[in-house]
Amino acid sequence: MSERERAITPASFASFGALLRYLRQRALLSRAALARAAGYSESQIARLELDQRRPDVTAVQARFVPALGLDAEPAWVQRLIALAKPTTGARLRTAAPIPTLATDREIAAEAPVAGASASDLSMPPAPTAVAWPAGTTTFLFTDIEGSSQLWEQHPQAMPAALQQHEVLLREAIAQQH
Repeated sequence: MSERERAITPASFASFGALLRYLRQRALLSRAALARAAGYSESQIARLELDQRRPDVTAVQARFVPALGLDAEPAWVQRLIALAKPTTGARLRTAAPIPTLATDREIAAEAPVAGASASDLSMPPAPTAVAWPAGTTTFLFTDIEGSSQLWEQHPQAMPAALQQHEVLLREAIAQQH
């Protein structure tokens, strides 16, 4: 271990993203390798490392700790989980607000206008408690083609693109029901 590596401690990190990136590089993992090991997309790993997305604390413990080989390093695990927890008044580092998923009723009530800006498309937070659906449940997984590259090239525009993606999906689903 080099002198520099000994000087770096868990307390050296103030953000989840910076610590995740350090631990990934220390484990000699690419973003793609960590994504595969943790069951995430490479673009999601990039957004976590850039502090553009808030991590799920349970996923950090269950997926990232083993993927990063931290099982025998409790100080690093403790710091990673502490930084993953939301703090009062904490803001993510993005230029535009990150949209939250809205319910179908909220989408219907706020029919966005084509060409609207990200601030025009902001949605209220999703409900915290949701009842399990009855009957047949269908899972729909989607992706924006080339989104990893788009996040790197246009980080300010992507939240609005993701929100428009969400709106288009909900409209298409609503037409089928």
